[in-house]
Amino acid sequence: MPKGRPKKPDAIKRLEGNPGKRPLNGNAPVPTGRVAKPPYVTGYAGEVWDEIVGSMPPNLYTTVDAVVLAAFCVAAGQHRQATETLARDGLMVFSSNGDEKPHPALTAQTRALTTIAVLGARLGLDPSSRASLVMPRAVKLASKFEGLIGSQSEAGA
Repeated sequence: MPKGRPKKPDAIKRLEGNPGKRPLNGNAPVPTGRVAKPPYVTGYAGEVWDEIVGSMPPNLYTTVDAVVLAAFCVAAGQHRQATETLARDGLMVFSSNGDEKPHPALTAQTRALTTIAVLGARLGLDPSSRASLVMPRAVKLASKFEGLIGSQSEAGA
């Protein structure tokens, strides 16, 4: 397994303006297909999925991104559930012998938050990941009929 940071895809490097100016691979596979919500992404996790897919640029995520995106959404659901449990029960609980100890939901909340941070960065969901992206400008496509008929100013001349 290679050491160091994982390589960024060419598409991300292009969006960032290729700051390292190193040659792009050019031969990397380009995933296709629309991302589809897996059936196990339900409840709050499903709401997070819909919000992310609906707010990111079209076709940013493809079929192969579904598992990572689903893991992010499930972690968001777990984080919410743990946070609500802690709000209701408090941070500390009593063991069977009467000793006070941290609520188990605190560990679940922390683990979910770590997963959210790692996967969010990979998916471009946190502000610092998005800040380095430069989306291509929309290009107005010329009509195939443009130029066949003179403009109104030419017609009146």
